[in-house]
Amino acid sequence: MPRRATIAGIATAIASIIPLGGIAQAQDLDCRNFTFQEDAQAVFGQDPSDPHRLDEDQGPDDGIACEALPRRATTLTTPT
Repeated sequence: MPRRATIAGIATAIASIIPLGGIAQAQDLDCRNFTFQEDAQAVFGQDPSDPHRLDEDQGPDDGIACEALPRRATTLTTPT
């Protein structure tokens, strides 16, 4: 019986640790995780200490995240 309890305890410990690995990876962002520069800039703006190193391209520490990414097309509207 003690052996069965030990195995059950180990299985429970492993099952509770495995899902945390996915959470940690989900938080590790870089420029490849974004389609547009504006999206990367929004994440950068949430924490300007830049834990994801989004401001490391084309002139480090200039406050502009992922400068190599394309920007969203803007449509101009004229008032009628």
